[in-house]
Amino acid sequence: MKRLIKVVFALALIGLLVSCGGRRPASQAGAAMPTFTGEPFILPLSAATTGTNAAIGEEIVYGSQLAVQEINMAGGIRGRELRLEVIDDQNIPSEGLNAAKRAIDQLGTEVLLGPDGSNIVLAALPYAAEHGIPLLATGTNWRVTGSGYTNVFRFRPNDNTTAVIVSQIIRDNRYQRVGYFYSNEDYGLGALQSLQPLLAEHGIQFTAIETCNVGDTDFTAQIMRMINANLDFIVLFAKEVEGAKYLRQAYELGLNVPTITGSSMASNFVMDLATPEAQEGLMTIIPFVASNPDPIVQDFVRKYYEKTGIPIPINHAATYYDVVTILGRVLNEYGLSRDDIIRGMREIEHTGVLTHFKADEFGDMAVQQSLAVCRNGEWVFHSYVGRRE
Repeated sequence: MKRLIKVVFALALIGLLVSCGGRRPASQAGAAMPTFTGEPFILPLSAATTGTNAAIGEEIVYGSQLAVQEINMAGGIRGRELRLEVIDDQNIPSEGLNAAKRAIDQLGTEVLLGPDGSNIVLAALPYAAEHGIPLLATGTNWRVTGSGYTNVFRFRPNDNTTAVIVSQIIRDNRYQRVGYFYSNEDYGLGALQSLQPLLAEHGIQFTAIETCNVGDTDFTAQIMRMINANLDFIVLFAKEVEGAKYLRQAYELGLNVPTITGSSMASNFVMDLATPEAQEGLMTIIPFVASNPDPIVQDFVRKYYEKTGIPIPINHAATYYDVVTILGRVLNEYGLSRDDIIRGMREIEHTGVLTHFKADEFGDMAVQQSLAVCRNGEWVFHSYVGRRE
């Protein structure tokens, strides 16, 4: 539906795809678990296991479990078992705060894994900071690491880095009439706030800006205004459910314009809800693409399939696999206290599935991303974008 734009800094298109066969039972093979000493080290994970984002939360849990299993098979945490404790935050800010309180006040944790969504992270972060607990986050809003907290570490590139890439694409292709559609919450609004000043530096303003609230289902009015604006390019930053419904309705109403999105649109869940036809030709900036031929990526895809029966892991699964793997190294190499963990996160370097991780002064651990294009219901890796360490 949408034509592929030229990206001047991109590498050549790589057509290697991961087969999308049916699910099968996870592999039961494997060596026996080693014997542990002492009490388990409890790792609380704040994730949405119910509600509209439960499908994503499920893969967050799967990716985390895979890393926990590997850490325990290698001897655990200083001889102790690493045990994941999943707390359902329902992808609701108030529940994200409650999850942080449960982890800190009831479980006595030294570290909190998650939440995922920016608005959920921002709800939990002040409480974790008040208690000096390191929070390992994946929400991309710039405020997650830009609000002055020293206990937070983010493992996906923030919206500012994505905005730089999108701005470059718009300028390289000389788009003149650009539209922006977003969900009115921290993810969609944060990306808009990052992108607008970058475009303004080059005299570019959005021709049309349309929004929706979380929970909205009918986007006919917004889409018709975008059609009437005669746009030549659209930027889409919306939560998964709302973005998927927008894409499906835009396709049905005939809005046929090249579109680029943030990482929220690149999941099996969104593909099913939007339909492959509505996503054909859609571009996304995302940290992880399962069709990337990099051997580290393909090794993860294989292991994930063997464990879960899911042939194409989503970005969230790979991200949390990396986060838990890095945390395992920090706990073994630096110590088990909150201060040890914060020091370790500031100092450690790690090459993972997503990228090479290294904290900057704000706690951002990752910069590199990938450009992917939806072809025939598959996300095809195109090239790395952003800085590659």
